[in-house]
Amino acid sequence: FFFTPTRQYEIPLRLVGSEMCIRDRYKLENQAKDKGGRVHYLLGNHEYMILQNDLRYLTDKYVSSSKLLGIDYDKLYGNKTIIGRWLRSKPAIIKLNNIVFTHGGVSEKFLEKYGLDLDSINTMMRKNNIYTKEQLKSTDYYDLYYGKNSLIWYRGYFESYKANLTDSDLDKVLKLLNAKTIIIGHTTQEEIVSLFNNKIFGVDSGIKYGLDGEILIIKNKKFYRGTLNGKLTEFLNQ
Repeated sequence: FFFTPTRQYEIPLRLVGSEMCIRDRYKLENQAKDKGGRVHYLLGNHEYMILQNDLRYLTDKYVSSSKLLGIDYDKLYGNKTIIGRWLRSKPAIIKLNNIVFTHGGVSEKFLEKYGLDLDSINTMMRKNNIYTKEQLKSTDYYDLYYGKNSLIWYRGYFESYKANLTDSDLDKVLKLLNAKTIIIGHTTQEEIVSLFNNKIFGVDSGIKYGLDGEILIIKNKKFYRGTLNGKLTEFLNQ
C-alpha cells in the first residue's frame, strides 16, 4: 500500500476525526510490516505547516480542543510525543522501482538547488522540521519547505496554474531522477488525472469538496483508476 498525503490524508489539519486517522495510519504501518507489506507515509505541505507552527488553516474544532487541553496545537505533534516523533521521521519523497512519489512535485530548479540524492533531501527536511516557519525565514532552508518549487508546494505540472512545462522539460527531470513516472497529490482535481502520457499522475481527487475520491492502483506496471463502486479503469498511453 502507498499513502501519499493528498487532501484526504493531510490528517493533522482539518478532517473530522483526524486524531483517529493519524493513529490508524500509525497502526497500519506496523500491521503491514507484520504481514510482509509496507505503508509508505509521506508528508505534505499541511503536515509541515502544523509541525512548524503555521496554523493559518487550522479549523475551529482543533483550535478549541487545543485550548481545552491547555496545549499549543503544534505541541501535540512535538518531539516529545510518540505521534509527533513518528510524523517527523517521515519522508517527503521516495522512489519505488522507477516511480517517484511526493506531495507537490519535483522541478528541475529544485534538483539543481538541493541535489539528486533523495535520502539526503529527506534527511535535510527531517533535520530542519524542528524549527517554526518564522525561525526558518532566517535560515537557508525556508525555500526547502515554503518555496514555490519545493516538493510540497510545487504545482508546475498543471496548466490551470499557468505552468509552461513541456514534455522535454519533464523528460529531463525524469532522467535526473532515473524514473519514468511521478505521482503527486496537492493540486486538487475532480478525479485522478494522467498528464504527459502517464508520466505524471495527480491523485488528489477532490474528497475535500465532499466528492467520493478515487484511488490509483499500480499492478503489473499498469495504472488503474479505482472508484468507490469497485470499478477499475486502466490509464492507457495516448
